[in-house]
Amino acid sequence: MDHISDPLPIDHLPFTESVHLPQNTPLINLSKNHINSTHSNNYPNNNNNNNNNAIRNTGIIFLSFFNFFFTKLLLPISILALSAYLRLHNLDKSDKVVWDEAHFAKFGSYYIKREFYSDVHPPFGKLFIAFTEYVSNFNGYDNFDSTDSFSFDSSATYPPNFNYKKIRILNSIFGILIPLVAYYTSISLNFKKRTTILISSMIIFENMFISLSKFILLDSTLLFFISTSFYCLVNLHNNLKIKLNNYSIKWLFLTGLSIGLACSVKWVGLFITLIIGLYIIMDLYQKYFFIFKSTNPVDSINLIKSTKSTKSTKSTKSTKSIKSTQPTKSMKSKKIIKYNKYSKYNKILYLKIWLLRILLLIVFPFLIYTFFFKIHFLILNKTGTGHSSMSTLFQINLKNSDIQNSSRFLTYGSKVTIRSQGLSPNLLHSHIQKYPLGSQQNQVTTYGYKDDNNDWIVQYPRSSNFGNLGNFDINSSTFLNSINISQSILINNNSYSNLNHLNLIKNGDLIRLSHERLNTNLHSHKIQSHVSKNNYEVSCYGNQKIGDQKDDWYIEIVEQLSPKPSYSPDISINNNNDNNNKDIYIHPISTNFRLKHKVLGCYLATTGYSYPIWGFQQGEVVCKKSFFANDKSTWWNIEDHSNELLKIDNDYKPPKPLFWRDFLLINFAMSSSNNALVPDEDKEDNIASKWWEWPILKSGIRMCSWSRNDYRYYLLGNVFNVWISSLNIIIFIIICINQVLKWQRQEIKFNLKLFYKFLIGGLIPFLCYIVNYLPFIIMGRVTYIHHYMPSLYFAIFITGFNLEFVFRKRNSKNFMNSITCSSDEKFKGKEQKTEKEKGNYNQNKQYNNQNLNRIEVEVDNEIDNEIDKINNKINKMEHRFENGNGNGNGNNVIISKNNKTKGNSIPIINIKRIIKNFEVKENLVYLFVLVSSVCIFYYLSPMCFGMKGNINNYYYLQLLPDWKITNKTNWREQYQKLLTSLVK
Repeated sequence: MDHISDPLPIDHLPFTESVHLPQNTPLINLSKNHINSTHSNNYPNNNNNNNNNAIRNTGIIFLSFFNFFFTKLLLPISILALSAYLRLHNLDKSDKVVWDEAHFAKFGSYYIKREFYSDVHPPFGKLFIAFTEYVSNFNGYDNFDSTDSFSFDSSATYPPNFNYKKIRILNSIFGILIPLVAYYTSISLNFKKRTTILISSMIIFENMFISLSKFILLDSTLLFFISTSFYCLVNLHNNLKIKLNNYSIKWLFLTGLSIGLACSVKWVGLFITLIIGLYIIMDLYQKYFFIFKSTNPVDSINLIKSTKSTKSTKSTKSTKSIKSTQPTKSMKSKKIIKYNKYSKYNKILYLKIWLLRILLLIVFPFLIYTFFFKIHFLILNKTGTGHSSMSTLFQINLKNSDIQNSSRFLTYGSKVTIRSQGLSPNLLHSHIQKYPLGSQQNQVTTYGYKDDNNDWIVQYPRSSNFGNLGNFDINSSTFLNSINISQSILINNNSYSNLNHLNLIKNGDLIRLSHERLNTNLHSHKIQSHVSKNNYEVSCYGNQKIGDQKDDWYIEIVEQLSPKPSYSPDISINNNNDNNNKDIYIHPISTNFRLKHKVLGCYLATTGYSYPIWGFQQGEVVCKKSFFANDKSTWWNIEDHSNELLKIDNDYKPPKPLFWRDFLLINFAMSSSNNALVPDEDKEDNIASKWWEWPILKSGIRMCSWSRNDYRYYLLGNVFNVWISSLNIIIFIIICINQVLKWQRQEIKFNLKLFYKFLIGGLIPFLCYIVNYLPFIIMGRVTYIHHYMPSLYFAIFITGFNLEFVFRKRNSKNFMNSITCSSDEKFKGKEQKTEKEKGNYNQNKQYNNQNLNRIEVEVDNEIDNEIDKINNKINKMEHRFENGNGNGNGNNVIISKNNKTKGNSIPIINIKRIIKNFEVKENLVYLFVLVSSVCIFYYLSPMCFGMKGNINNYYYLQLLPDWKITNKTNWREQYQKLLTSLVK
């Protein structure tokens, strides 16, 4: 065991030197030191060799420096500069509100004015837009001295104090960086430079990416963090070892950060999160297998990487001979002992692996997501356009809240509005429209805005003596006599004395809710609900005279929220019970209760679904069988309350809202709003498109008004990029099927290394494409072509992988060989390797096989593959030596045609081998794809940069597949025109 050296890695074999193998040198222990020492001590003319090596080393250093400069500096800077130019060019042409700037630029102004709003997307992207508007000195109004807010209507001209150019530039930063992220992702995937350049160029010249990067939108921000998530996943794969090193922790942290930010822009970021989660599950299973199940010490040692690497013994000082090393039984036993020692410690290590991934890939992204909602709530502290969809406690704590102070007790005859705390956290609502099916009675829904149709009167139940008296007038003598108390006492007395004689509503009381405007009753019956089919329908039916006991509801208190400690109400309830009984009474704002139907036993609830167009896409209200008091879909509270007979309590200080409850409510509200974005069959949406139209570019989006005097933009992808990437999706599926069939027939051998290379380079981008595309196929919401952006990004990577796979070279040669090799003619007739040397080589090979057979363990297939590669490389070096002149230099001896003296020569370049190494045929394919992408971009570029004047001047607009602008011919004819135009 005195002279053990590590096996020579394939990537470091000395391609530029020929090697003479000394006797008794095992192949598996062949090291570079062995080769260099053997070469220098067995052959003369070392001075000539040193001169040749100096020239060769100079060339290597120069090419290494050029490779570093080209890969690390020139290419990234060029990609970044070209991407910035295309995305900033003519960015300020249009001074009008373009497409969804009407939404997102307006949402940014709400942050500046601190007015609460509601939207279907998380707040991070809009917070960034607000930041860009803030640094551009926009105050949210028409002018610096104006108090009128700018409405951001579509195609409206921006006010003078809105620096739209600067704001657009700042928002385009993410779009500019996307090609650079794609470039580094390709490098991390170990793609060739030509593939890396092609992928980056296709993303740079993608018209859809350019158009969406020029305006104040969320799409480029979303795609940037999706791309960084994929980039982090690739690097996580490259650095994810069982040993918890700094690199793996770093990439786990960056991956969690990227998916947290992606999900905080739009929920589409959850799709890439799903893929990362599947990869982590697979990785954890693999680690579990190799830690707990593997019986192969070689596998375990290679994957665990936690044991110290085998120490290389010191090379002998003598340069005349090298002592060979034979694996002995003690060497084998050391590895087995290390493996067994590790297996005793495996549970703690595996637990650490789990905890680290849970913290950095689940907890950390979730904290990022909730952090932006916390910032969202802190900034928006004033009432605005969207506060009515939030909880009552949240609204009443906003500045300028429209919830007025009222009496702290509820009585029969009080007018109230009732808010749900379920999946549709809006106000209980009814209107004159009726259900088209079922009972065909008045619809009952939840509505997010305040109007008179939200008002309800609390009436006596049908089963009481006052149930059929009609609608109560709180000033009428009938009502005053029913409660046996005079109006003057209630209003004029400063205390609530004799309040026990008033019929205060408390826990378990039976009530009837009458709609004030329609004069109908909240009613339920055994008729199936309209959207969620497993519940009962809720409607408004009858009047004060007409009705039955199906109008009655029990009120059940589930939670009483305490007011602020500084609040001391002047209330005394005089009855025989103790003061704790005040918790049984219904209080506006702070009491959460459930309404149980008297006859059916079900609870008034929301489902989170929305009614179709006939229900104005408002929230569904049902009567639901609920067996758990914590079912928030059945929780309600009183928001507005008025009763002229009761004293208003102006000293009431409501409790602070609970962040986690508001956080859940706003996410449920976002989900409900997303579900409500369904196509309206009664209206023609000229910019909406179907999922099947995106891969073939059948339609685009007209992004602004189409006036002759305005700059016009049309969102359409690069035809070549989209078509070729869609074709490559099909090609990749064929490749996968072909590889599986070959593997079943044992025509190919998949080891772990090859599988993971195929997985991370092709299969994961394909899965990312599917999970970003499939939801828009199955969902019912309205869809547009820009929803295809993330899928198109991954389709371009699949295109690069397919080219790598098709043009792969199993035994690629080093580029340096083609530069420093000599002509084949100079080596014809030279000395061949002697039979004795060949015998030595074969003896070494047999000796090495004997050493391998002494190891009494199963060797992994990947180790076998690596040994075969090393032997193949040695065979190649042996072949080069056989074609040499016997002095040890082989094909790498540099001999001049004009000077036959050995050692006094200059390098001769083999042009044929250089052309072969340049892979001309393959590069022509890459060049064709790149040039086609650039040409199509240039042809369609006015769509991105803005058009003005007569539309007939832009012939390509007449070739649009959807033809929604001129509407003269069908799309098949337009494709033919497009192809004809490209040929011309």
